[in-house]
Amino acid sequence: MSSQVEDEQQQQQQQHSFQELKNKWAQQASKQTPVIEQPKPVTHAPPPIPPKPSPDSLLKAHDEEEKRVSLLAQQFEKQQISTSANGNFSTQTDKPVLRNIQQEPAPNSIVKQPEATSNEDHCNDIDDSEDSEDSSDDDQNTVVDQEFDNNLVEQVQKTHLQYTKLEESRFTENLAPGVRKQHGRPAPPPPAKKVQKRQPPPPPPPSQKYHNAVRTQVLEANIPSSPNTTQADIPKTSTINTTTSMGPPSIPSSPPTLPPPSLPPRPSHAVHATTIPQLPPRPSLSTLAKAHTITSGMMKSVTSNVMGRPLHTSPPPMSHSSSNEDSVLNRSKSASTVNRNVLIKAAEVPKDAPVCPDLTQASRNPPLYNHEKKVILTGHKGSLFALAACRYMIFTGSHLLRTWDINSGTVLNTIGDANPNQTNENEKVHAITVAPCGNPIDEGRYVWVAKQDTGIYIVDTLANPPVYGKKMEGHNSPVSFLLRFRNSEIWSIDESGILNVWEIDDASPLRPPLPKKYLVSKNAVAATIANSLLWMSSGRTIAVHSILSPNDPVIPSIRLPNDLGNITALITIPYHQDCVFASHEYGKISKWDVKTVKKIQVITVSMYGICTMVSVGEHYVWAGYNTGMIYIYDTRPENWAVVKSWKAHTGSVNHLVVDDSGLILGEKSGRMQVVSGDSNGCVSIWDGLLTEHWREHHFLKRESEYCTYEDNNLMICSWNIDANKPEKLIEDDEMIREWLGGMQDPNIIVVGIQEIIDLESKKQTARTLFSTRKKGDTAETEEGLTRRYKLWHDYLVRIIGDNYGHDKYTVIKTDQMVGLFSCIFVRTIDRPRIFNIDSTLVKTGLKVMNKSIHGNKGGIAIRMVYDHSSLCFVNCHLAAGQSHFQQRNSDAEGILHNASFPENGEYEDVFSHGGDGTMIMDHEFCFLSGDLNYRVDMTRNAVLQKLSEPDKKRAWKELQEKDQLLRQHITNPLFKLLMFHEAPIRFDPTYKYDPGTDYYDRSEKKRVPAWCDRVLFKGKNIESLYYTRYEIRASDHRPIASGLRFKTKVIDSDRRYDLGVKIHHEWEEHLGQFVQDKKARYLADYERCSLKEAFTLLESSNWNILDAVAKLPKPKNGAIF
Repeated sequence: MSSQVEDEQQQQQQQHSFQELKNKWAQQASKQTPVIEQPKPVTHAPPPIPPKPSPDSLLKAHDEEEKRVSLLAQQFEKQQISTSANGNFSTQTDKPVLRNIQQEPAPNSIVKQPEATSNEDHCNDIDDSEDSEDSSDDDQNTVVDQEFDNNLVEQVQKTHLQYTKLEESRFTENLAPGVRKQHGRPAPPPPAKKVQKRQPPPPPPPSQKYHNAVRTQVLEANIPSSPNTTQADIPKTSTINTTTSMGPPSIPSSPPTLPPPSLPPRPSHAVHATTIPQLPPRPSLSTLAKAHTITSGMMKSVTSNVMGRPLHTSPPPMSHSSSNEDSVLNRSKSASTVNRNVLIKAAEVPKDAPVCPDLTQASRNPPLYNHEKKVILTGHKGSLFALAACRYMIFTGSHLLRTWDINSGTVLNTIGDANPNQTNENEKVHAITVAPCGNPIDEGRYVWVAKQDTGIYIVDTLANPPVYGKKMEGHNSPVSFLLRFRNSEIWSIDESGILNVWEIDDASPLRPPLPKKYLVSKNAVAATIANSLLWMSSGRTIAVHSILSPNDPVIPSIRLPNDLGNITALITIPYHQDCVFASHEYGKISKWDVKTVKKIQVITVSMYGICTMVSVGEHYVWAGYNTGMIYIYDTRPENWAVVKSWKAHTGSVNHLVVDDSGLILGEKSGRMQVVSGDSNGCVSIWDGLLTEHWREHHFLKRESEYCTYEDNNLMICSWNIDANKPEKLIEDDEMIREWLGGMQDPNIIVVGIQEIIDLESKKQTARTLFSTRKKGDTAETEEGLTRRYKLWHDYLVRIIGDNYGHDKYTVIKTDQMVGLFSCIFVRTIDRPRIFNIDSTLVKTGLKVMNKSIHGNKGGIAIRMVYDHSSLCFVNCHLAAGQSHFQQRNSDAEGILHNASFPENGEYEDVFSHGGDGTMIMDHEFCFLSGDLNYRVDMTRNAVLQKLSEPDKKRAWKELQEKDQLLRQHITNPLFKLLMFHEAPIRFDPTYKYDPGTDYYDRSEKKRVPAWCDRVLFKGKNIESLYYTRYEIRASDHRPIASGLRFKTKVIDSDRRYDLGVKIHHEWEEHLGQFVQDKKARYLADYERCSLKEAFTLLESSNWNILDAVAKLPKPKNGAIF
């Protein structure tokens, strides 16, 4: 009973407190709202009273209400929401109103936020879909986040304006020669002076790659008339009315404090999930093959500065002022300092950067004899198992042993079972070597052959018919290697690890005495002799055996690290004494010390596996790859230099042998030949002396003796216009004129435009991609594209005409591909100096069966011959996506490799590195520009914080350390685009802006700012005059421009011919010294005299090797040793 009473009392207390709370709320409302007399309302029936709530539900609702009010109060205090004195919201609005408390930041104040813990792979947190490269770092969908992002973007723009305003006054009066100083709108051009038209240069001399020293007639220089090339005139278009100034607004002395217009927040119902980190795409085999076969190189600049290092070192201050009345293009102080200060200085190579060869001097010309490639189809079934060469003969072994005549390419004899329907595995040839002879005239007569049946056979090639000799017993397993040790022994090694050392007896060459046996490593895949030590490898290990000194301590075998890959070959190089070199299947070459058996160095030479390797001459290494390529390396520099690289075979190059016996014997047709064999059974013969390369190299070094040079200025302008039309650029007219007029009277103006149409338009993509549409639709699409190209062509002609004069420049070439458009202007007075103009297109967009069928991405390449120098201009648009740098690399190398021009005839010194002008890299000067799309591997907030710092140079340096293109120097040093140079980047990232504003992307995707737009160049003695961006707001990219100076040459044919005669005599002298050294080493290999005594004997014998060998002391017991 008492419990019921207590419950009733508790309910009454709760009702009383609830009634008091209602009265209090009513009083507060009456105080806040003025009393207004209202007409007496019409009475209606009262609504039904809801059921009385229970005490428990009231308590629970009261607690939740208090908690919600407390949380709201905390949030309102943080956001500084204006409230009335009594705590209610203002009656002027029914929504919270944010106070406008934004104040002018201090000069050095920077909006800070905790930096990311790692900046290496932020692309893993980013959407990789096309053109959705950078998702927002902050996925919090609140007004506070939006405000912070807007403030950070605004701070970046303020810092940019402050820096450019500060820097522009420093260089107003110090512009480099050839750079135009502009004040607002360009002044009208001065009256044209009477300029005498210069005559076009004489055509380049025809190719005479092998000069005849006894030629008596001097080549007469024919000076033909100007090439009959169609000259495009500038269309006569009306100029813009100059009475209405469209100048840009002036920049206030202090940055504006108003916040940028904020974009609408994301929908509140959006679900933010953490994305799974994605690895970068793995390149396909076809992509990697393209990368390997692009082998033409660039001429290294003779300046003391090295371009393109990933780090910059304290460059002199340069900037581009923002658009105002006194805007100028800030350049270096004088032409004499341009080459010294503007280029990026060489930075110290990072510790993690691999050692790689220098590709800049590589020639894609194969080392042929008399311009003739010799290929022998051996007819063996499948791959060759063994290969040897001596004098005029080549020996190939598969299941048959065949001897070939090098000069005629015919088979001399075949030994073995010639039944085509049967294959005897015991007849399989494992190894071949040419045995040494007591009389050098017999060199190549006796050939040792090891077969599958564990036997070794000696073949007398002069016998009629030649047959296998008697089987020599000594091994119980098949022999893997036959090594010739000097002119005294042959070492045979079998699979079970038995080494037999056979001493050569000149008295019985077909029946040598019994061998000495040693136990060595089993299952060797590579072996060589270095300083009487036998180096062997089973692929994963290296073992060294002391054969001639068995009492020496045993050297334990060394296991290789996994990153090197299996060893495929072991060699020694005369230039590097006491060293052994090993090639690996992962495209690396390791260097080892013979005495300590320690690894000295690892050189990354390729991304492909090396199948075989051989030392040629004193310092050259020839390497054969599984792609059919052969590379020649000069091993004298610390970073090896690639001398030549060419596609030698269709299959993998499995064998490389060198033969210098013809030179040593002094035969008329004697030569040092390198023979290569592939997996398809084909054999090719190459010039091991590199005669042509030697002569071309010396012509290049002495080019100034027969050439005259002239400076030329080049202006390259590039812009991703985001599908804008010229009529939409009225507000940016002043800056566009500055962009297209940044240099004073350049010889050539190159304009490259990307995204001339909307590449994101699915309708437009479908029209240009699918061929199943109707013929009328096709014509309509092509007509629309042509109209868009014509609009931009006319617009560029008009602007450049207004800047420089309407008769000053002539359009010599235009080309287009979907979103790309290229237009080249030259000075009208220089038009007769230009000939052989061609263009080509390369698509890298949508691929089907590894073939690009869509040109939404790709490149336009335009080439010309200017005087006697070849120029090529590439306008490209590479793959988008924050993490798609590997696809961009593939696109760039695909453009460089697949662009094909018509052959331009055989000319000397017009094209570089053995090229004939059919490829981009054949040209003496190459310029590549456009939207390369390389990004910065940092978070968006980290990039914005860096850009908001007042020390711009430091910020740019730190950001460029994460630039994907510059990072390739470390991660992918064999990337062919690194053969190009780039001037220092001293401007803010050009991507991505909100169109029409000065603020970086504030959309939902919030892309990371990056230097997507670049200008690269390759050539000799190219000077950078300026490299900057322009504040044109119409697109989401800022346009860029680069001013460059280069020298074109004119060749004097008579003087070149005279120099050719001198070089020919120098070659004969060089060859004579090389042959003498070879003869002395051959004589010392008989081990009956020292090398010094060998030179003395040869001098007394008038360098006749036969007489010198006859004067050697006789060996005991008739043996050579």
